[in-house]
Amino acid sequence: MHQINSRLGQRIRLLRRAKGFTQEGLADTSGLNRSHLGEIERGEVDVTIATLARIGMALETSMPALPRGVAPRSRSQLIDRQQVGTAEVSLQFDRIE
Repeated sequence: MHQINSRLGQRIRLLRRAKGFTQEGLADTSGLNRSHLGEIERGEVDVTIATLARIGMALETSMPALPRGVAPRSRSQLIDRQQVGTAEVSLQFDRIE
């Protein structure tokens, strides 16, 4: 799950920079704490739907567009290898578009 959080954070950072926001500017506009936004962009925390909605509104981007390209598109992209009898699962993802 951490890899998905990291990719989502990278996507949010990319959109923030494309819109010309600093981290502090986006935090102020979205009503989030700047340090929390930093945690989101670094993939250190799980993001709620409500937080995604606030970020999307501040970026003038639809909420469904925020995670575009973040999640695997198929099961084969999600599971690369799974060892029977263990919880080890190796995840494989494409680059963020």
